[in-house]
Amino acid sequence: MKGLVFYIRNTDLESIKEVLQKNNVEGISYFEITGRGKLERGEVEKIIDGYRSGKKFVPEFVTRKRVEVVVTDSEVDKIIDEVKKSGNIHGKIFIYDVPQSYDLP
Repeated sequence: MKGLVFYIRNTDLESIKEVLQKNNVEGISYFEITGRGKLERGEVEKIIDGYRSGKKFVPEFVTRKRVEVVVTDSEVDKIIDEVKKSGNIHGKIFIYDVPQSYDLP
């Protein structure tokens, strides 16, 4: 079994969910995270004491989504190909081995 971790833009969550559901992936977890990387960071307006300042800046860290799934080895390439083929999902995919798992009662 393999674990897939997707770091994607917030707007890509629905697209990644569709690809995973199309491939019969039932267990999907996602988290809202804050970080930085290669994904573009847009300008935001600086707010001071609850009021808009009119000044804009590019934040060092921005919110993203982290999506995690565990799939069989044979499904990995198919899922990754479909994510790439969609063309509208941007981010990074990490793959790791899952040597064992257990169901709890």
